[in-house]
Amino acid sequence: MKAPKTLLAFGMTTAMMFSLLPSAYADQPVSASHTSSKAVTVLPSPALPADNVASDKANEEAAARAKISKERAIELAKASADVPADYSLQNISFNTWGATGKTGAWSLSFVKEEQDRYYGNIQVTVNAETGKISHISKYVNDPENRPSFPPKVELQEAKTIAGQLLERYNPELKDAVRYNEDMEKWAKPPLDGNVSYSIKYDRLVNGIPFPGNYIQFTIDSNGNMTQYEYYWEEQLSFEEAASALSQEQALQIIKEQAKPHLNYLMNGNSRGKKWEPALTYSLRNVLLDANSGKFINEAGKPASASVSYSPLTDKPLAPMPPSNLQLTEKQAEEQVRKLLSLPENAELTDAYYNENVDSGVATWNLNWKAPQEGGKDEYWIYASVNSSTGEILSFNKGRPIVLDKESEQQESQLNAETAKKTAIEFVQSLYPHYSNQLAVDEQAFNDFPAEKIRMAESVIVPFKQLINGIPTESEGISVQIDSATGEVSGVWTNLYTSPHPENVPELMDDKEALSLLLSHYDLQLQYVIPMNPGYPVPIIWTKSSTSEEEAKSAKPVYRLVPKHPLDGLFLDASTGQWRSREDGSPANPEKQQASDLENHWARKELQLMMDYNAIDVVDGKVYPDKEITRGEMIKMLVIARNGGGFVPYFDQSRKATFADVGSSSPYFSYVEAAVDANLIDRSQSSFQPDSHMNREELAALLVRALGYSKLAEHPDMFRLSAADADQIQLKGQVALVLGLGILTTSEDGRFQPEQKVSRAQAATSFYRYLEKRATLRDTPIQYY
Repeated sequence: MKAPKTLLAFGMTTAMMFSLLPSAYADQPVSASHTSSKAVTVLPSPALPADNVASDKANEEAAARAKISKERAIELAKASADVPADYSLQNISFNTWGATGKTGAWSLSFVKEEQDRYYGNIQVTVNAETGKISHISKYVNDPENRPSFPPKVELQEAKTIAGQLLERYNPELKDAVRYNEDMEKWAKPPLDGNVSYSIKYDRLVNGIPFPGNYIQFTIDSNGNMTQYEYYWEEQLSFEEAASALSQEQALQIIKEQAKPHLNYLMNGNSRGKKWEPALTYSLRNVLLDANSGKFINEAGKPASASVSYSPLTDKPLAPMPPSNLQLTEKQAEEQVRKLLSLPENAELTDAYYNENVDSGVATWNLNWKAPQEGGKDEYWIYASVNSSTGEILSFNKGRPIVLDKESEQQESQLNAETAKKTAIEFVQSLYPHYSNQLAVDEQAFNDFPAEKIRMAESVIVPFKQLINGIPTESEGISVQIDSATGEVSGVWTNLYTSPHPENVPELMDDKEALSLLLSHYDLQLQYVIPMNPGYPVPIIWTKSSTSEEEAKSAKPVYRLVPKHPLDGLFLDASTGQWRSREDGSPANPEKQQASDLENHWARKELQLMMDYNAIDVVDGKVYPDKEITRGEMIKMLVIARNGGGFVPYFDQSRKATFADVGSSSPYFSYVEAAVDANLIDRSQSSFQPDSHMNREELAALLVRALGYSKLAEHPDMFRLSAADADQIQLKGQVALVLGLGILTTSEDGRFQPEQKVSRAQAATSFYRYLEKRATLRDTPIQYY
């Protein structure tokens, strides 16, 4: 039986791969490298294993047979993407692999160049069978097109523009799609004018959304379409849902049968402080079959709503190894040879020593080469050894990978149970001191059908680490089994070795935890394709041909979807409080609302700062007229200046610039980030984070943020029209912020330099700073 070599990874590793892949991978056009040639050429597809891509000759033949000719594809691409006349066709390629199906697709790239300067690129993908446009992306390098703040186009207007584009590109499908609101849950009001809105329409079947097929537009802050995606599989069947469970019935099943997943969240370390491992409750990502009322996994196989883990042994099979060995290179090699039984003829080719100062772990990293049996091709072996304990941290043994289309691969006799048995024996032999802390992740084996295991080149068996019998979130060991030999060909460790909690604290009742978790989720009915989330998976090579039932059938399921962003948060299993993963501090997953902002003149600006946690809300109030502290001011500026997406982090290795803002201060990282950005004069002896800031100091801070502090040192260049100018020391700085309209004078024309700044005034000044910053930047024309 002919089949490509495959690597099959169970559990979390694979789930992460799925979650990180783009929604329509194979419909993405091949990015063309820039050349000076304007010739139109048909290029081959990217190099892939032989069973997954046609040969160059086959591509040429397919292109010749395509209903849409190259010339017609160019016409369609220009018209659909509104390609300007000053753009020229750089290249055109044809491929027959991936989501474009057997008919293939034309991928075209247009560029604008003048005097060796690059002004823009437009890429278009055209279905060679139907002429349908499946992808458009546009990049414009025009210095005159600078984004302004606030954006000219906000979300609601972007949705209107997307609706008009839907009418243009897919008028026949406007009633067959539904707007996906999920993007709005995660979106925050922008702190920068350079913003894009992703407007997605999910395919609608039997009144049920199918997110795996969609039409999506990306609209920029000027209202221009920068990307269009059309991913629609015609050859699909959909299971009837006429007698499906109601949402109330589905929710009742979940309440009765689901159990919150308890695990340890380990190794919190942020803002220069550490916190103890925390116990957290979470919900497992399982689906409820809407027709049968049974829980299933992403593969469509039966799954439990809760999972239990059994340690390999009740007690460790051996004591912990000594932690002061300080192995030499020779000793490290001997340790690997002894533990892993390397071939005698394996030759050490290189070794290097690495010491991680932060973690305190020193390792020897060793590489060998060894001939195959009978003197055939050489293969390589790699191992990483903990220099202090002699433990194997990772190991991998490679062998030649045959990608020849004509090569034969027999189905492996390896099955899940054999792989698991081999992995357990290996772990108990190599890590006997952890045998009571490790459990096979049994649920992971249900994610893949037996036939895929038989055709896999390697199978990875994951082990969860247990602390006090409770699984950790991501710590454990993964063992790779070679399907051809049945031997261990790799191992990767990620174990929590710091002191473990001695006792388990009192926990919330399961039902209480489940109710609390469910209150933050919506239950949505949607179609899914088992083992196929709607996009190809290029990382794990699988058989190119799958069963019709697996590849073509979608089923209705109920899925729990967060009502608001829960990333970066966890539910404390003892207190029921949501906490930050960064430092364990209390957090609120819902959008913050302040009861004292109604009808306040700075409501919009304060709400924006609240949305980015740039200003604290205490007991439901933001206290807009309260004087702001210097620490609060710097935190607000740093977050606003960085667009809200970057939260600075400095650990205890960073020496505090000011003695009164040490690593334990909540403002430490913000102050240090401000020092590095030259927003604060580091020559001062102290920062005084709890004192208040006056208007003159605020003016100086804003001018530094704009990058004009040196310019402000020439006050004679500016006109300062404040009535109390004689009371102002920093005349250049005040003149700049008044002239730009970031700060204003009172009705009688006074600046009032000594007046303390309120929280509302600070938020407003930073909002105006963001407005002016966008208009003051010069943007050069970039060379390609």
